[in-house]
Amino acid sequence: MTEELESRDLAYVRDYGWFYMASLGAHILNNRQRVSPVLFLQGLPFDIRLHILMVAPSGFGKSIWLYHFLDERFGLSWVQSFNVSFQQTMSSAGFVGTIKFSDGEVVKVPGVAKRYESGIIGVEEFSGITKMFLTSHGGQLDNQLLTALDKGMVVKSLGPGELKYKTGVTLWAGTQPSRFDLSSGMGRRFCFLVFLPTDKDIELFVEKRERGMNKVWNKERTKEIRKRIDELMREVYKIEKIIPSERLYEILRRYKTIHYEYDLYERLALGYTLLKYGVKKEMKVIVDNDLIDMIRKEYVWREQVKRGPEVSQIINVIRSEEKNEIDIVKLKSKLVLLGLDWKQSSELIRDAERLGLIKINGRKVRLGW
Repeated sequence: MTEELESRDLAYVRDYGWFYMASLGAHILNNRQRVSPVLFLQGLPFDIRLHILMVAPSGFGKSIWLYHFLDERFGLSWVQSFNVSFQQTMSSAGFVGTIKFSDGEVVKVPGVAKRYESGIIGVEEFSGITKMFLTSHGGQLDNQLLTALDKGMVVKSLGPGELKYKTGVTLWAGTQPSRFDLSSGMGRRFCFLVFLPTDKDIELFVEKRERGMNKVWNKERTKEIRKRIDELMREVYKIEKIIPSERLYEILRRYKTIHYEYDLYERLALGYTLLKYGVKKEMKVIVDNDLIDMIRKEYVWREQVKRGPEVSQIINVIRSEEKNEIDIVKLKSKLVLLGLDWKQSSELIRDAERLGLIKINGRKVRLGW
């Protein structure tokens, strides 16, 4: 997969693309887990799905990964074993389903969580879903999405009856830093990929854009990748036991990872191990240098999310400047390129100064430490 994605001139395949590959591996394992569990947590089957939320400004890769994995023509994971889909907007009824009367009879209408219960759904802009939380038709989507992504349980009670089912859908989504707003524990359900571009990153995107013109995907290699995914989906049923990695737990303890985030890193390691090392009767989670680097990146990205990706944008821009100092007008101009208008950037700069993250002296802005 890496070779094919890099041949398409995508930027940072090993930094971001590998997470989608690991999520794909976790999804394959979880589809098997739903049929006959081989991994348990405190007596219950362990949900292995690794949901992804990419946080990046508009035009910097949120959609491109979804296209290269989920598109019917050239998507690497458009396979026979499970279905995949793009979703633009979504109401509670659209996600969960609904119950209604038709000709005097109760009719249950399934939502995408049921229709794609063993598949992967890509949503280009996650804020489009969170906006539905505020509408009269989407007010319950928050809790329904939480339970569906965490335990795979969906329950909806209406006058005519109850809609109840299990789902194994995996969600890949994106959102812009300036629109980032997750609540009710939603952040714990996602593996965050954060991309806050510097000047060098923008130069690389320009280079990749120019080189990518008339670059055609390798149809034979894509076909072989899809075939291999289908083979893995069959082979995972040969796994009789999954053995955790003590080395993984040592790393998590070193990072002082809180217990409820262990699930995330375990899923990442499981999916990575399957995709890279294949199926074994006794599958041992393998923590190699590449996975350690992915764990470190995810730790850093989660820290950025916790303090607010908008603020991280400002820090990133200033750090990319000589002497970590920048003219305030130049700073605002760069933030405009990253999706913030003049008013938003001004408010963000004031917030960062109030928090002591930056210092302003006249027109000069520098880091606060």
